[in-house]
Amino acid sequence: MPLPPIALDELPRSFVGRPDLEGLWQRLSAGQTDFTAAERLQITLAEARADERAGRIADSTERARHVLEAARQSGDAAGMGGALAQLGYLQFRLGHYAEAAALAVEALARVRHHPEAVTALHVQGLSALATHDWTRAEERFRRAADLSRQIGYPLGLSLALHNLALIHEYRGQFDLALAAAAESLRLSESFGHRHWAYPVVRTSVCQTTGRRAEARQALSDLAELAVPGSLVACLYHGFSAQLALDEDDLERAEAELDVARPDAVRLGDPVAHYLLWLVTSRLRRLQGDAPAALQWASENLAELRRVGHRGFECHALVELARAEWALGHHPAAEAGLQAALELASALGSAYVAAQATFLLAALRHALGQPAAEAAWLDAAQRIQSGGYGFILERERALAFPLLAAQARGATPAARAAAETLIAQLARVAPLPLRIVGLGRFEVWQARRRIADREWKRRAGELLRFLLLQSGWAAEREAVLDGLWPDQPREAALAQLHQASSALRRSLEPDLPGKFPSRYLWVEADRLALRLPPGSAVDFERFEQEAAACIAQAEATGEAASEAAARLAEVLNLYQGELFPPDRFADWAQARRERLAELHLEGRLALARAQLAAGAPRVALENCRRLLAADPWREDAALTAMRACQALGDRPGALRVFQELERALRHDLKLAPRADLRALAKAMRLGG
Repeated sequence: MPLPPIALDELPRSFVGRPDLEGLWQRLSAGQTDFTAAERLQITLAEARADERAGRIADSTERARHVLEAARQSGDAAGMGGALAQLGYLQFRLGHYAEAAALAVEALARVRHHPEAVTALHVQGLSALATHDWTRAEERFRRAADLSRQIGYPLGLSLALHNLALIHEYRGQFDLALAAAAESLRLSESFGHRHWAYPVVRTSVCQTTGRRAEARQALSDLAELAVPGSLVACLYHGFSAQLALDEDDLERAEAELDVARPDAVRLGDPVAHYLLWLVTSRLRRLQGDAPAALQWASENLAELRRVGHRGFECHALVELARAEWALGHHPAAEAGLQAALELASALGSAYVAAQATFLLAALRHALGQPAAEAAWLDAAQRIQSGGYGFILERERALAFPLLAAQARGATPAARAAAETLIAQLARVAPLPLRIVGLGRFEVWQARRRIADREWKRRAGELLRFLLLQSGWAAEREAVLDGLWPDQPREAALAQLHQASSALRRSLEPDLPGKFPSRYLWVEADRLALRLPPGSAVDFERFEQEAAACIAQAEATGEAASEAAARLAEVLNLYQGELFPPDRFADWAQARRERLAELHLEGRLALARAQLAAGAPRVALENCRRLLAADPWREDAALTAMRACQALGDRPGALRVFQELERALRHDLKLAPRADLRALAKAMRLGG
């Protein structure tokens, strides 16, 4: 029984980038029904592609088979080529790479200079990529790009560039992968198409290389393209879980994986299975459940070997070895890492080879094996030549002790390699910081809060002092004068040395003694904080955004309501005075007062905007909060009186005026200004 047509709004992406089908789509979207038999087959193929995007693999397969049979009966070569190419892609999605390649060959026998021939070339290339024939894969993708240019098929060219980006990523050429993917995106946007391929590559590369802020943005882009239950949705949740693990948020990672695993099983897609099972093994390992981690890693490797996806197999071998290591199965862990190294080397995957070699060096060092130094020298060379210094940050629990030990190594070569990598590590951004200074003092590294006990008095004081300086930097003399103005110079210098050392340890407790801090830069005459990309300081954000929102809140009508909502969100950042631990410190006083005044100005602007938007009750509440903090603020009293007036509460308005009058006369020996007195008089007279 034929499947029913799918909703029209699912089809546009099946036609975009296909100049040969533009007219057909225009007629279809206009509601026309007078199509030829060949055109009806093209519409069914478009529905098959939409089914595949939504994760309805069985439906897509049935539609494509229907097209193939009908096209064979009518002798429609384009229909046969398109159906065969689609069936080939679906077989690839299911991990049947030999079958996929064979269908692609058959499609190319039917069509040559046609968009469906480009699709067939992509299927051949993807199948070769999965089975580690990267040379053949690259040749097919380049042929697809050339043919797309010849026949004017922009979507085919965009996908060819994306697939070439995959080859670069597999080889560990991450900058080239990002460049090719970005070019693919630019091309696809030129004809109004947003494909999920670019954010997938960008997310994967940025996560691997530790560019978390960019990975988060790419994930946001991917979320907009993720149809629930589809491959894209599985990848989105898998990458989200991976990022959560990078930020020590195990609970969020578990939630993301729970959403995606059932769909991965239903889809039967090896890519989704690989990613989700890999991340689950890592999660279990970080949760301390090494036996469960081993089970997930073993199942992942078995599935990849079943379908023959060699490119992912070396990653799976590394994770399996990590699980064996966590269980104390050191010979199995060493054998697994050696197998991963050999496979990655055979495939030409330089990054995985460097990662496996580094882990081998760390394991052999931990076990005190004589071969540890040779592994270390090999790992150092691979990391340096590939530009993979981010491995040291990702594996800092292993890397920092290993670097420290090798810096004291028995041979000049080991020491030189350590010094080189220490310098390379200094250029790798550490975890971003989120600093809360309004109402309390907290420092978070990604999702992990640095415990209060880590903030010894001098460390926290120095950090807070530097945060208030322009560019988070200060001359040494300014620090001494600000923090220890009454102490002799030698004593103040000793305090500064202790404070900088304590701050360094608080931010990077695993960092060996002589390593340069990546958060705190200290020279003879200058100190500076280096906050990594993605860092945030709450009072700086409040300061930057509040002034703009206050100006916007002067709008009236519908705009007043929108401005009030934005301003209220910004004002919520102000959770109290700046740096409560330094309440009596002179160096914090001016900034604290400026922020407090900005908060009060924002409250007044919010109340005015709420009143203008027809919400006098909430406006009155904001005025009362403001007057509780500053009982002499006449503009707040005036707005409160007008809010009471709008509520029909003249006695309430007069009470506001009387309280203001009392506060001004008692505290400042002043009378309320003329407009307030005039409004109060009019209200007393019943106006």
